[in-house]
Amino acid sequence: MEMFHPVLIVVFLGLLQGRPAESAAATENSNVVFTRWGHEGCPNSTSLVYKGVMGSKFHSTVGSFVNYICLPDEPIYGTVETGVQNDRALVYATEYRGSTGPFNVHRYFDVPCAVCKDELHSNIILYPARSDCPSGWDVEYYGFLMSAAYNSQSTEYVCLDVEGARVTGTGSSTNQGMLYPVEVTCNNGAAILCSPYVHGNELSCAVCAY
Repeated sequence: MEMFHPVLIVVFLGLLQGRPAESAAATENSNVVFTRWGHEGCPNSTSLVYKGVMGSKFHSTVGSFVNYICLPDEPIYGTVETGVQNDRALVYATEYRGSTGPFNVHRYFDVPCAVCKDELHSNIILYPARSDCPSGWDVEYYGFLMSAAYNSQSTEYVCLDVEGARVTGTGSSTNQGMLYPVEVTCNNGAAILCSPYVHGNELSCAVCAY
């Protein structure tokens, strides 16, 4: 007796329920993982995979990496060479910088992070310059767009949670990894216009799921 393929069954059930086949398949495959920067917990109905501290390159280093990573609280080492080597990529703790607004109270404190799993959605995006999400998307969390300083070595942009938690026991500047608010630079002769953008304003952000 010939059996129906599981994918065909999912498509058939989706049509019976009045939804497109691709929506039915997406429901079966729902599962996204994202990092919540500036917080030790996970939002909404998401679950915590692990928590840790934000790691980055030294602010003036040309080499190593440009992306931020969430280092777990307790590492497990493999094969190591004891002592400091001269030919390695290096990772440092990342501290809050910026002396105005919500960043002033956390200045010099290190940044916590949480890696979160969302079993209800299948796509995730960083939505810059907005604290909400596009129509049909759900807000995982919102906050402020952050990166390295303009005159430092390049890093990626990340969305820092609006609550801006801090790592306990830190607060003395180490001048290693540094995280700054992102200001918009507008020009009426360019694509980023000074209306509705405001020159010099710090940008918000949201992490959105669908």
